[in-house]
Amino acid sequence: MLPFGPRRGAPLAALIAAVVLTGCTSPGPHPSRGAASPLLAPSDASPAAWSGHCPVTRSTGAQPPPVARLNFGTVLTSSKEGWIGNGRLWAELPSYGVLLTTVQSGTRGSATKFGWFRATPGQVSVSGTPVGGLPAPFHSEVGTVPEYGSTGFVPSGLHFGRPGCWRVTGSLGRGRLSIVMLVEPTTLP
Repeated sequence: MLPFGPRRGAPLAALIAAVVLTGCTSPGPHPSRGAASPLLAPSDASPAAWSGHCPVTRSTGAQPPPVARLNFGTVLTSSKEGWIGNGRLWAELPSYGVLLTTVQSGTRGSATKFGWFRATPGQVSVSGTPVGGLPAPFHSEVGTVPEYGSTGFVPSGLHFGRPGCWRVTGSLGRGRLSIVMLVEPTTLP
């Protein structure tokens, strides 16, 4: 149920329809199929996920193999929905494509932790670029193979120079997994 009454919902529905009809396109090839990345349909998205026309990535419905979900021999997550992967590298997508981050004191940026799940051995590296708008800095720290093993879960710290629509790409060997998310900073009490 939408958080507003029927009179306010009609303009939002019209706006979403206009965005879809005027060519809201895919952010690029899907890493596992070479086709367009799946986008959230208006019925699946919160109003925040569609602000600014951010073509957030949505789940393909596939799930990672058991080896990718392990953390030192224990299954870390049992979620059956919200995954995206390319056979080598997997990630669990944030709800509605909105990645909540924490404002970093003394900067204009924000940061969050984000998990990657490796089905094949290797070190993950992460890059990020804004989708549309002005350039902004991005920085990541990723757990290493000696710390987390060669397969399974590995955490990353993602630091965004500004809010908005971002493409975050995890790389493992020759495989790349790109995810488009709406970055929304929050402040902790």
